[in-house]
Amino acid sequence: MSAGAESLDQAREANSERRRPQGLRATASALWRLSRPQGAFWLSWIVLIGYGFTLWDWGMGPRGVSGLVAILCSWWLLNAGSLWLNAVLDDDQGEVLFQASPVSLPRGTTVAGYLALAAALAVSSMSRWPGVLCAAGAALLAVLYSHPRTRWKGHALGGPFVNLVGYGVLTPLAGFAQTGLPPTGRGAATLVLLAAWILGAYFVAQAFQADEDAERGYSTLVVTHGAVGVIRVARWLMGFSMLGVAAGIVLGYYPRLLLLGLPLLWLTDRYIKRWQRAAAEPNAERSGRAMAMGLHRRMMFSGAVLFVLAYCDYQADFQADRPAAGWATARGRPPFPQRFQYTE
Repeated sequence: MSAGAESLDQAREANSERRRPQGLRATASALWRLSRPQGAFWLSWIVLIGYGFTLWDWGMGPRGVSGLVAILCSWWLLNAGSLWLNAVLDDDQGEVLFQASPVSLPRGTTVAGYLALAAALAVSSMSRWPGVLCAAGAALLAVLYSHPRTRWKGHALGGPFVNLVGYGVLTPLAGFAQTGLPPTGRGAATLVLLAAWILGAYFVAQAFQADEDAERGYSTLVVTHGAVGVIRVARWLMGFSMLGVAAGIVLGYYPRLLLLGLPLLWLTDRYIKRWQRAAAEPNAERSGRAMAMGLHRRMMFSGAVLFVLAYCDYQADFQADRPAAGWATARGRPPFPQRFQYTE
């Protein structure tokens, strides 16, 4: 670390010491805000995607519900612990995604972060064992991401790797594992598309933090290539995911009723392109967080519409006493269901 970066860290630490909240209630309030509950809700949906898609793929009803509840609780703790450690590393003074204003760091934030990660592992032990492995991997990545000695968050490759593996792979796999069902080719392809989308969302979240990352001495993509560059990469990744979903629908691996939702994906891509153009304008960083939140809302709405369409497709087949869900698609039907036995 350079002498300038050390001086900046020392000044930030001194300022934080003066701004620390006092009292148990103030500390609890600060920790709650630092955990960004809105982002934790979004993270829970990634767990549920892994769980729900697997049940849909095999055309089966809910199972492993107790393990799913344990994993959801574990992931809320993982989210809080990782964000608390990240807050100590960064000591954000500006806007971040899902947190409009800076929050003063209470005493013991680092200890709270490690305790939350440990609690997450303990809670995950009440789920199926693959979920425990996923939680352990996510906790390790959180430490590597934010520990002062490793600081993977500031690496050009380390930060994307942690978010791709932690959010894009381990999180949906933790939900998938609670079903006790074997993987399928369609499930693996869907995981790749989901991981690409989530990595794109990660780059979106840093698109308006170029100045802060540069001051910390990070070599993130937004520092090396600017907001326009990072939004362009995010658009490529999300475009790959959207094209994959569209191809899956057309080819019959997903319900063709989902074709009705494709215009929303196209509009989402247009929004990203518009943001990319706006990012080249002077003072564009001021509106960066608002644009990122606008993209987040479009992502959530598009996903909700596709979910409703898939459910309508399922209900139509179920009510007509026809094969439903993953069994009703033209391609990608699960192979040889007699060859496995589900165990809780």
